[in-house]
Amino acid sequence: MNIKCNFCGNNTVGKVHTTNGATSYVLTQVDTSKTPAEFLATSGLPVDVYGCTNCKAVFLRCDSLRNN
Repeated sequence: MNIKCNFCGNNTVGKVHTTNGATSYVLTQVDTSKTPAEFLATSGLPVDVYGCTNCKAVFLRCDSLRNN
């Protein structure tokens, strides 16, 4: 899949791989109404992480997103 950078438009984007092929990245939630903020480990959205070697931007992609 050829992905252009969301920020600079270059084709110099690559997927950021985890250190172990059996793991993945997840976008989690934090309850900021508590002090200190409480990490909600039971909720999250699996995401793929991409980075642009040109402008150094990092962005997320989630292929499981659906329109409701």
